[in-house]
Amino acid sequence: MANDRPFEGPVPVNDDDRSSCDDETNSESSGTQVRDTDEAWSDAGEDFQAQITEVEESLGEAQNQQAQADSNETCNTVPEHSYERGCFIWAPAATTMRHWPCARYAVITSEGDIFYKYLTVVENLQQNINCRKQGFFQSREFIEMGPLYLMPGDWNTAKLYLFRRKNRLAYKVFRPVLKVLPGLNDQALWPEKPSFDLNDLEPWLDYPDGLDKHSALFPCVHEPAFGGKPMIAKLWLTPACIPRGIETEMMAYRAAAGTGLTPEFIGHVTERGRVVGFLMECVQGARKPVWRRDRESCREAVKRFYEATGWLRADKGNRRHNFLIKDGNALLIDLSTALSPANVQRRPQGWVEEMLGEDLGGCWSL
Repeated sequence: MANDRPFEGPVPVNDDDRSSCDDETNSESSGTQVRDTDEAWSDAGEDFQAQITEVEESLGEAQNQQAQADSNETCNTVPEHSYERGCFIWAPAATTMRHWPCARYAVITSEGDIFYKYLTVVENLQQNINCRKQGFFQSREFIEMGPLYLMPGDWNTAKLYLFRRKNRLAYKVFRPVLKVLPGLNDQALWPEKPSFDLNDLEPWLDYPDGLDKHSALFPCVHEPAFGGKPMIAKLWLTPACIPRGIETEMMAYRAAAGTGLTPEFIGHVTERGRVVGFLMECVQGARKPVWRRDRESCREAVKRFYEATGWLRADKGNRRHNFLIKDGNALLIDLSTALSPANVQRRPQGWVEEMLGEDLGGCWSL
């Protein structure tokens, strides 16, 4: 028989460290989570963000002590073979003081199914663990913590409390809840475009042990049933991220369809039925623009994009890394900052001409 261990890792915990568990905790450890209908997330990303803020404010100055107490309450035991391994996929490079970062983990079952868990990371300033610090999730200390051992059950959100034990970073996962996660705005979707389940995209979901490629935000993937041609996936990585940018980009690609000024928009990416991103053409043989030789082609592409669609990409969106050159012609990529025709009309007179000027708003070299 396997030894019982708490939902804590990677350092084993002695029996003296365990706390008594109430009935609610026991139901969570058995994988029988109650659907949190009172706190169900709406379809708006802002509502999710507001709920995270409310949780943060409720802890106030005693957030570290409260988090430690909560994690102790859920220090349950289950047979070791019941653990699920969670591989780290992504977390924001930095967050504001108002919000805790939300990290994305993938759990691969023995049947090969993949489920995603969104863990809100609670910082521990008493032990100098600042998860809001730039580069924390890319640090060696965090990466070496390795895959998490997660409690089984049908849940998709929880709290992740980090602490140090024996000079190593350790963790406790508590408050697992199954919530209705928001999807992208229906106005941004293309009804005529196909949808691709995130689990069917390869090879991005071939997770190795100790995954450290969490910075690959726009991976090249293929879907065998779709002919296996390479595509670029752009994802809304966690519900804690404001989806406005990716929704804007989807609408801008739709406006530019057929112009030849952008890669082809192929379809939507779904996770358990909700739209979480899109796929676009991987332009074979394309290259990044060269400083002086291609600047005029890029400027002309921005101008033609505006004339054809009424959308305008301006300011930092026009840095040279947001263009591709194929057969001497420039293509626009990353339209998340593009302005809709309605927004362009609200700009002062002469602003459009300035943004379409020779230096592309002064942001070409950024």
